Amino acid sequence: MIGVDGQVQQFGWLEGFWSWNLFWSQPINKAGVYGLCGVFGVLQENSSSYCECLKGFKPLIQDDWSSGCVRKSPLQCQNMSSVGKEDGFLKMSILTLPANSKTYQKVSAGRCRLDCMEKCSCMAYAYNNNNGCSLWEGDLINLHQSGAADGRAGAEIYIRLAASEPELQIGNGSTRTGGNVKWKLRTALAVAIPTTLITLGLFMYFRCLCKGKLTRKGKEYTGHDIMLFDFDTNPGPTNNESSSAWKLWSSNKASDLMDPTLGDPPSPSMLLRYINIGLLCVQESPADRPTMSDVISMIVNEHVALPDPKQPAFVAGRNVAEQGSLMSSAGVPSVNNVTITAIDAR
Repeated sequence: MIGVDGQVQQFGWLEGFWSWNLFWSQPINKAGVYGLCGVFGVLQENSSSYCECLKGFKPLIQDDWSSGCVRKSPLQCQNMSSVGKEDGFLKMSILTLPANSKTYQKVSAGRCRLDCMEKCSCMAYAYNNNNGCSLWEGDLINLHQSGAADGRAGAEIYIRLAASEPELQIGNGSTRTGGNVKWKLRTALAVAIPTTLITLGLFMYFRCLCKGKLTRKGKEYTGHDIMLFDFDTNPGPTNNESSSAWKLWSSNKASDLMDPTLGDPPSPSMLLRYINIGLLCVQESPADRPTMSDVISMIVNEHVALPDPKQPAFVAGRNVAEQGSLMSSAGVPSVNNVTITAIDAR
């Protein structure tokens, strides 16, 4: 007969004792029983409970592990609305990886994570240099994990969890918090620094140009003050590549700004967020620029809403009339007469 724990057992009747005696069973170790703890359940070889649910899951029926486990919180990708924090992944070390995985060779670790994130049916992924990228879709079954005292090394697997799970908030190897801060800062700096340098370089170019002689429609202006002029009289700078950042942002192609050497981003939405922060740092009006503490808060806190950037300073096509905050009045200034009486010696 087959027992409730999945073992095949053979009993013999003892005449003298009037009872059934177990004299053969397979597999001898319960760890050899396939799917003993059900879906999303983990077989703990050195634990008294023997079966446990993955973190972020709970038993479907108490004391009935054949029914497996279910999520405590639904995934964000399963909601009809896209509002909410993005799902994360929790790293675990297990002895036996689930079966029925899809394996892809010649894929980076970042690309592997992104492929799983983009598929709501993907429940876990694993990556190593030898086997490449492995993705699991649907229910996970037949997971084995050793105890803390066991010296055997396990394989690393990343389990998909809802962003609201405490395990992801604390970190614990999660790819959503501490494990991803370095990538966030590196990407933010890679976007913000070039954007700032391009804008400052363009500012200095016009500053030097305006200090010399400027000719506009046949009239010559000289002096040390910055002149207000139309770009239609000086078409050269309008084709300068330094305005490409704003052009790509305005045409919804801001992702083209990313340096290919950074690899694959964990999330396209995060890449656009960093570009947004970079453009905010080079706004013409000081009131529109965030402070350094605000920039750090924008990078670390993904839930903070960002304002839409305006055209940075010295981008071709700006209208001088839009600079109301920089000019207290428009038109011809008034003329005032002032008299003074001075006393001189004879």
